Amino acid sequence: MKVAILYIATGRYITFFKSLYESCEKYFLKNHEKTYFVFTDNDNFDYSDKENVIKVEQKHLGWPYDTLMRYDMFLKIEDKLKEYDFCYYINANCEVKKPIGEEIFPTEEQGLMATIWADHYYEAPDDHPYCRNEKSSAYIPFGEGEYYFMGGFNGGRINDFIKMSKEISLMTKEDIENDAIPEFHDQSMINKYLLNKNILVMNPNYCYPSRWKIKPFCDDIKIEIVKKHHYKYGGHAYLRGETDKKITPLKYWLNKIFKLNLK
Repeated sequence: MKVAILYIATGRYITFFKSLYESCEKYFLKNHEKTYFVFTDNDNFDYSDKENVIKVEQKHLGWPYDTLMRYDMFLKIEDKLKEYDFCYYINANCEVKKPIGEEIFPTEEQGLMATIWADHYYEAPDDHPYCRNEKSSAYIPFGEGEYYFMGGFNGGRINDFIKMSKEISLMTKEDIENDAIPEFHDQSMINKYLLNKNILVMNPNYCYPSRWKIKPFCDDIKIEIVKKHHYKYGGHAYLRGETDKKITPLKYWLNKIFKLNLK
């Protein structure tokens, strides 16, 4: 099968691509042909010279539009994506830790695959952080829903993924126009789009935050979400371009221990 991997790394987020690429080549769908579409404004980056890495010019939109507009970005290469059988989006700060194979391929009937957010796995649906703003396209009323999906790892059969991208793009633009952007941006949108659909559901260990201890998923992590607020990456504000100063180790540990928000 031909598989497209979508990766957004504008600005300083490109620093994560090296580990993602190396780990995918080692563990992710090893028996299939993979192409990495890297949406970035960086000209030169690790592995940019590889034949299976294609740069897609994407300017830095600023927070939250770099994440909010991701499905709109994907549609820029719609015609190219139609050459592939499957397509998967993986968050910038992710690293594949163990072999992942065809278990992530949804059937024709399912079409799409999404991953449950670990922090909300044991919650009742009414406790999920769905968008409750009735003015938003992502609105889900109480009493509906089952899973709460994370935005960091999803995909599926190419026609189904493109269809989802088009719908979420329209939903997003409508919310921007109506000043009704949901709190969790694209994640709220994908939860609304997948509501009541029969899709392939992956457990939280397929995209699991570093050093979390939620059982049983922490014992078999397939994809790890690296802590991007760590000082070795410069911290959230630095990565997002909100400041040119990297967070210091002292501020990092003060934030971690005392739940502060030092930048």
